[in-house]
Amino acid sequence: MGEIMMSIDAFHASSRFGLGARGDELRYISSDPRGWLLEQLKNPVIPPEIKKRHGGDDLLSEAVNSIRRNRLDKAETKIKAAKEIYINETGARVLAQVRSQQPFIERLVMFWSNHFTVSIQKPIIAGIVNQYEVQAIRPHINGYFRDMLLAVCHHPAMLFYLDNVKSFGANSKLGKRQSKGLNENLAREILELHTLGVSSGYTQEDVIALAKIITGWTLDRRLWGIRIAYKFQDVVHEPSDKILLGKRFSENGEQEG
Repeated sequence: MGEIMMSIDAFHASSRFGLGARGDELRYISSDPRGWLLEQLKNPVIPPEIKKRHGGDDLLSEAVNSIRRNRLDKAETKIKAAKEIYINETGARVLAQVRSQQPFIERLVMFWSNHFTVSIQKPIIAGIVNQYEVQAIRPHINGYFRDMLLAVCHHPAMLFYLDNVKSFGANSKLGKRQSKGLNENLAREILELHTLGVSSGYTQEDVIALAKIITGWTLDRRLWGIRIAYKFQDVVHEPSDKILLGKRFSENGEQEG
């Protein structure tokens, strides 16, 4: 009876927390199902199938630069190449999950990648979607939620996907010079999906306040055409105190966020 119960525990561990047992894995798990799970959390590894980068960030940089120069034909070529990278890297990701000795970790990666979704419905980021998972999700899979949230919101894939690269404080230096304003997409998703939830009681004023707080969370424009990288840009940051969820945040540049 004890052996049967152990087998059931192993089955539950492999199916509820992993991706289903491979081969004789159930027999291996049966000796210590909880230990099998906890051991994976001690030292999660990036599967070798997805460690290699394929230049998706370079293609994104070149596509952005082409769009800025109104070379839309060239940008489209780069975006098509980025889609090929996405297809190849997604295949490698599935292969990594099938082969993984840490299926619990892969399950967690899938969960958090879904929670912090980016999508190739915005095709310009296709080449860095899987890279985003490797750089922003996987390093924090057994760490703190706040660190993963920050990594996600600093990553070029999220900054492009939810348009924070287009968000300008109306009273910022660049906002006043170019008559540009806020984009609320990332701020709204942070409150609605990433953290509090749609029924948590935040208001539209809170969305606006958070959007102002994270103005300047964007990209290093000096590097466009070379590579894409996060940089706080004070020239687009809204210079004022903000009130978010009843708490006053004094003007403090990047540190407000």
